[in-house]
Amino acid sequence: ARKQNNSNYSSVDDDAFAPVGRAGAPTNGQSQRLNGLLVDLSSLDENRRKKACASLCNIFSSFDGSTSSEVIAKYATLELISKLGVRLSDSNNTIQLMAAATLRNMASCGDDQVAQHMANADIMSTMTAMFTSVFQSCRGGDINNFGLLVTPNAPLLEQLIATICNIWYVFK
Repeated sequence: ARKQNNSNYSSVDDDAFAPVGRAGAPTNGQSQRLNGLLVDLSSLDENRRKKACASLCNIFSSFDGSTSSEVIAKYATLELISKLGVRLSDSNNTIQLMAAATLRNMASCGDDQVAQHMANADIMSTMTAMFTSVFQSCRGGDINNFGLLVTPNAPLLEQLIATICNIWYVFK
């Protein structure tokens, strides 16, 4: 049960992934770039973590209905999903937002194997804890004239809700 993905993130140095293989495994260059992004996700440098999350978000938003499940599964590894789970608790809200968006994109284009990786990485527990924390911080926010929550964490809360919905869609 896959659905088409819609992401609002613009390209961030993802040229190595431009010709994402629809019929086979990632190329050597793509695999090397993916390994570099995995390293960057764990970096102490905030800018490297931010760029890695943005790049991964773009990679998964590039997959569409014609991308094979096998190709998606080669990118959406348990290691990657686990590292993105850690980024949900990053000290930088932008990194949290992009990690949630990447997981949302994975869930949107993924299949049962991606869902299993997310279950094994215990992503739902991390998402629930993050949702609770962000929701608590939004309690003091104001409601504007359009009935929308006005708080600095509102975009993160919206992203977490979308991510949780997409992950549940994959799990069902």
